[in-house]
Amino acid sequence: MADRHAAKLTLPKGKAVYPFLNSPDYQFDELGVYQTRLSVPVEEAKPIMDKIASFFEDYAGKKLNPSDNTAFKLEEDDQGERTGNVVFRVKAKNRRTKSGEIWDRKPRLVDAGGQPTKVHVGGGSTIRIGCEMFCWEAAGRKGVSLQPLIIQVINPVSDS
Repeated sequence: MADRHAAKLTLPKGKAVYPFLNSPDYQFDELGVYQTRLSVPVEEAKPIMDKIASFFEDYAGKKLNPSDNTAFKLEEDDQGERTGNVVFRVKAKNRRTKSGEIWDRKPRLVDAGGQPTKVHVGGGSTIRIGCEMFCWEAAGRKGVSLQPLIIQVINPVSDS
């Protein structure tokens, strides 16, 4: 396994898409996954996309292949037309420690002023994400992923 290549990154504010930030999603992982997609206009996302691509190129010695890119993609509507937004994929799986306990990787939630909050983050909430980007290698493929550390909830929206 290659050395872990990681760095901290703050994504621009955007809209949460299918967020599981208050509690984990257990649909495909029995230990749970904290995740969301963050929809951001391309012009605001471009500097971050470039930073992620450069970070990966530094690690892998090659350009980031769009088909292997798990960190972001251009958003498309139901008809397959580009919306003018980029969707960042941010995800952290809970893990089991050697002692058998679950390492809960829930990101910290803070309000617009930076104070801890327990507000529910529903789809469409305006948020900013502080995350760790890291490069990985598995089965001969290399990629870059984003893991949430802190979520600033600027304008919460309820799912109901």
